[in-house]
Amino acid sequence: MGEYFDAVLNDRMLPLFNGTPAETESWLNKRPLWSMKTYQVCVGRTLAVMSIEAYLELRRFEKVLELVKQAMSDQDLTAGEITKQIVQIF
Repeated sequence: MGEYFDAVLNDRMLPLFNGTPAETESWLNKRPLWSMKTYQVCVGRTLAVMSIEAYLELRRFEKVLELVKQAMSDQDLTAGEITKQIVQIF
């Protein structure tokens, strides 16, 4: 499966930034959300268009899901270590 890119769109649906989900999240986190209230993100994997707040929430959820998957496959992690990593996401 290839790599997908997400795009930040302004209120006229013109792209302001596109990159991997991690790059897009980083770009968004470096800017004040109040200045982008009318902007949206198009998720390349699904082509869904959503608010920036919803996109950042989705990214947090995906990180937690990855940690849970890792914990289920890696028996060396303790519940405390997993909890600590999840808390750092939020």
